Amino acid sequence: IAQHEIEVLQLNEDRNILNFELSPNPSNDGHFNIQAQFDQAAESRLNIYNLKGQLLKTVVFDAANFIDYQDDLLNNGLYLIELQTRKTKVTKQLIVEMMP
Repeated sequence: IAQHEIEVLQLNEDRNILNFELSPNPSNDGHFNIQAQFDQAAESRLNIYNLKGQLLKTVVFDAANFIDYQDDLLNNGLYLIELQTRKTKVTKQLIVEMMP
């Protein structure tokens, strides 16, 4: 006789990114802010890609419940901002439209 214990989780219940804010969007000067909150301390990685899918930058954060990050992108365009932990990956689009 064998016995197995199975835990059934609701869809997305194991996600630990509670909030991921990207502002301003669109950015009219290339400057943007990212704030993220986790349900528990988590190491996280922020990847910034251009529209061609080329990785422009990676920032690694130590285990924390909250991150507050600021950066600049110097060219007009559409960028993909990806925040990832061991459990979750969330991607948002950032539009940069520099004003003349």
